[in-house]
Amino acid sequence: MFHFFLVLVSLSAVFTGPLPDEHAAGRIVNGIETTIEARPYQVSIQRKGMGNHFCGGSIISEDIVVTAAHCIQGGQASNLQVRLGSTRYKEGGILVGVKAMKYHEQYDPDLLWYDIAILKLDKPVKQSSTVRYIELAKKVPKTGTPAVSRAVDVKLIKHLQKLVLHKLLKP
Repeated sequence: MFHFFLVLVSLSAVFTGPLPDEHAAGRIVNGIETTIEARPYQVSIQRKGMGNHFCGGSIISEDIVVTAAHCIQGGQASNLQVRLGSTRYKEGGILVGVKAMKYHEQYDPDLLWYDIAILKLDKPVKQSSTVRYIELAKKVPKTGTPAVSRAVDVKLIKHLQKLVLHKLLKP
């Protein structure tokens, strides 16, 4: 019996290991499925031509999307597209290219401070029942404030999730 236990422990060590960094663990805990009709400002940021979702964002005007700087760092606008108006990242809604992008000058990739960026879309997008611009917050939300995110780990979750802010880091 003890040998069986040692084999199981050894196998678990082979198939598990430390994460490459603290950001690899993800940040969404206890998210629940939602729809684009309930969150029409949410967008999927994707690699152009492949439809691979890798980050989410929010549309704030007819041609501006706000996202995280870590999503676009090292990338090129011409390689990106944004899917708007769809709960699913691979179907529905509309696809729009990205003309330009810029992240905060003080963005720190190690600490993720000032982790904010904007994308300028190739063309303006009109509002509809599934696409709505959202206003930027006028003040910092309190801990526990409900928030929404597009899941980054698309192998597990391929839809919008509603979540709660448990901790807000501020430099």
